[in-house]
Amino acid sequence: MGRELAALDKLRAAGRTGMAIFAACCAERLRPLLHHVPSGAAPLVAGVALTELWRVLEGQQRVDPRRMKELSEACWTLVDIEPVPKIETGHLEILVAATHDALETYLSGNPDHALAAAKKCSTVAGEGEPARQDRDIAEIAKTREGLAPLATLMRKRAEADGKAVVRALVEED
Repeated sequence: MGRELAALDKLRAAGRTGMAIFAACCAERLRPLLHHVPSGAAPLVAGVALTELWRVLEGQQRVDPRRMKELSEACWTLVDIEPVPKIETGHLEILVAATHDALETYLSGNPDHALAAAKKCSTVAGEGEPARQDRDIAEIAKTREGLAPLATLMRKRAEADGKAVVRALVEED
């Protein structure tokens, strides 16, 4: 509870963009799961949503709140996730739900959504996830100015972390 309150305070201080960067990092570490999902499958909406959110956070595109809301709703209403060989369906569900929370963090500026994404991802991303999240929060809290370049750095690190996280999650034959 103390760790969560401290995180909440730091996220609030980081503002909407900082909170969204944190939530997006949590979801991004699970994104490599989508490499095992067939083309056209419903969970791929999480990949599209994360890509668009990162583009906004990194200052590469202007935010379109209607598009962000549309992607958030697509993640929220995704009910039927077809089983994929080697991947637990629950892991894909957590990725999609965490992506929804990341989008909602940006749209609402509510740190509770960022913490929800973090909690969901912690359930599957392994025992190193709390340390990765603490590292991310500390770095975001330290960098109040220049969040767009920090977003790029953190996305790249989350992508690299995600390869190891997902390697542990993907069922071996």
